Amino acid sequence: MDAEQTYFSQEALAIRLGLPLRFIRQMADQNKIPYLVVGGRRRFNPAAVKAALDQMAEEQTRRKGGNSETN
Repeated sequence: MDAEQTYFSQEALAIRLGLPLRFIRQMADQNKIPYLVVGGRRRFNPAAVKAALDQMAEEQTRRKGGNSETN
């Protein structure tokens, strides 16, 4: 199984992406990042979560009127 098809726990995902566990939990609770429930526990595909977070960041940047680094 390659990394694109691997599913991680919330804790492992937070470590892999370098994000706070609380943030991962909040995003999942709000259904802003994709996950599966396996055996009563959430499992996350890091590539799918990163894509969702990247899309959220892009939308947030557009709402604020562009990238602050280039303005």
